[in-house]
Amino acid sequence: MESNCWLDLSGKCLYDVPIGYYGYIYKISVIKHKSIPKELWGKCYIGKKAFTHATKKKVSKKVIKETKTRQRVVRSTKDSGWLQYFGSSKELLEDIKTYGKEYFKREIICFCKSKAELTYFEAYWQFMERVLLIDSYNKWISCKVYKHLLNK
Repeated sequence: MESNCWLDLSGKCLYDVPIGYYGYIYKISVIKHKSIPKELWGKCYIGKKAFTHATKKKVSKKVIKETKTRQRVVRSTKDSGWLQYFGSSKELLEDIKTYGKEYFKREIICFCKSKAELTYFEAYWQFMERVLLIDSYNKWISCKVYKHLLNK
């Protein structure tokens, strides 16, 4: 296993954004190793990550006048930093800092095509993995989905 990479569904390192996907659900687990305390072995964190973030940039009055447009804001996307991401749990990030990134396995559980799917499947996998019933880095489950996921 290559160190510090996201493992896709086939177990290979993922370096490029898969076409047609908005983000992914992931699991970060502590690897069994003699330099890690036994009580941490197998402890995990389930979360979500989008591949990109939306950005807005104000357009100057000079550009508006030159282009003869009324558009005052340009919308675009930027990379979310997903390749280097190690979760949002403070406790997990502390353990990574203490023991080193090489002792944490980063796996992608599923890919999602929309923000709504991402939110739904994060909660789904947190319940399926029973993160609140075991010793995990997840301390709560929160979910609010605003649209129906089935395409009609």
